[in-house]
Amino acid sequence: MPGPYRAGHSLVTSTIILIMKRIITISFTLFLGAASLMAQVSDGFYYIRNAATGRRICIQDTDPSHYQVTSAASVTTAGIRTIGSDETINTSPSCIFFIRHLGGDSYDLLAQNTSLYAMTSNRLAITLKNNGGTYTMSGSYQGQVRYLADMSNTSASWEGKTSVKLETSADAYCNWELEPIDGSSAWHGIKPDATTDDGYWGSIFMGFCFRVLSPGMEVYYVSAVDNESFELKPYTEDIVPAGMPVLIKCSSADPAENQILPIADALDPLIENKLEGVYCALDVSGFRNRVDYAEGSMRVIGASDGKLAFVKAPLEYLYKNLYLPANKAYLPVSDGAAAVLTEGTSGISSIQMDEVGKARIYTLSGVRVADDTTLRPGIYIKNGRKVVVK
Repeated sequence: MPGPYRAGHSLVTSTIILIMKRIITISFTLFLGAASLMAQVSDGFYYIRNAATGRRICIQDTDPSHYQVTSAASVTTAGIRTIGSDETINTSPSCIFFIRHLGGDSYDLLAQNTSLYAMTSNRLAITLKNNGGTYTMSGSYQGQVRYLADMSNTSASWEGKTSVKLETSADAYCNWELEPIDGSSAWHGIKPDATTDDGYWGSIFMGFCFRVLSPGMEVYYVSAVDNESFELKPYTEDIVPAGMPVLIKCSSADPAENQILPIADALDPLIENKLEGVYCALDVSGFRNRVDYAEGSMRVIGASDGKLAFVKAPLEYLYKNLYLPANKAYLPVSDGAAAVLTEGTSGISSIQMDEVGKARIYTLSGVRVADDTTLRPGIYIKNGRKVVVK
C-alpha cells in the first residue's frame, strides 16, 4: 500500500485506541463511583450481628456521663453489649438500631431514644467499612482509631449480655452483619407478660415509633387511675409515638406471632397516658442505670381472676429481684393503693383536700390553679380527671 495511506491508517488507529482508553477509564471511574454508592448503608432500622460470635449489639445504658471520649479515643463500653439469645434479641427494643448516614463513611447509631454520637458529645461518629457482606465499625478522635469488637471470652458476661470492647486494629471479632428489620427475615415481637381469659398482654416502652403487624394485636394506654382501679383506652392511631409506654393485647404467647415494625417518624406521646416506662436496666459496678422498684408507688402488668390488672411486681418479673426491667411500662400509684388494681370506669370522684394539693390542678376552663391556693368547693381537673372538692 502507498505510504500515505499507511500513515493515515496508523493515525486513525491510534486515535481510536486513545478514545477507547478514555471510555474505559471513564467507565471504570463511573463503576467505582457506583460501587461506592452501592456500598453506602441506607438509612433504616437494623439488627447488628457479630459475624464471629453470632451475637447482636444492644444498648443497655443511655447515660452520657458513661460515654466520655478521651484524647486516645478511649470510651467506656459497659453499656454497649451483645446478646446471643434469639428470643431476647427479637423482643428487646434495645437491640433495634436506626443507622443514619452523616456524610462520607460516617454514620450515627440511634437506639433507646438517643444515639452513640450524641452520648459521646458528638465526638465519635461511626465509620462503616464494607468488607464484602460484613462491616467493620470504627471511631476516630484526634487521630486515634478504635474498632468495635465483640468479646471472644463469653464468660465475661453479665446476665447473658457480653460487653463489647474497642481494638486498635480489626480482627475476626470486629466484623459485623447488618440485618434490616423488615418484618420478614429479621423481625421484632412482643413477649407477653400476662395471660387473661381473652388473650395475652405485654407492655413496651420503645425509643422509636412503631406499628403493629400481626393480626389480632391491639394497642392500649391508661387514661386514669385511682387507688382501686384504672381506666383502659384503645390507641386507635396507626403509628404509636416513640417514648410512649403502652400495653399490647396479643393473640398468641409466641413473640413471632406478635410482630411490630419500627417506623422512622416523629410523633408526640399522649399527655393523658398515665403509664411510664424504663429504657435501661443496667447494674454494672460503677456504671448503673436502673429504676429501683418501689412497692408502694408502682404497679406492673398482671392478671387477676382472668382479667387484666396492675399488680405488685412478682420477684421473677424484676431484675435481681430489685429493679424494673428495661423497655417495659409500669403504672405509678399513690401511697395506699390496692395491691391489685382492676379495670374500671373513670368519672367524677370525691377526694380529700390534702390529696388535691399533690398534683397540678386546673379549672374546667383549663386555667391552672396556683399550688398554694385554697380550693373552693367545685369541680376541678387533676391528672386529666374530674374531681369534686366539697
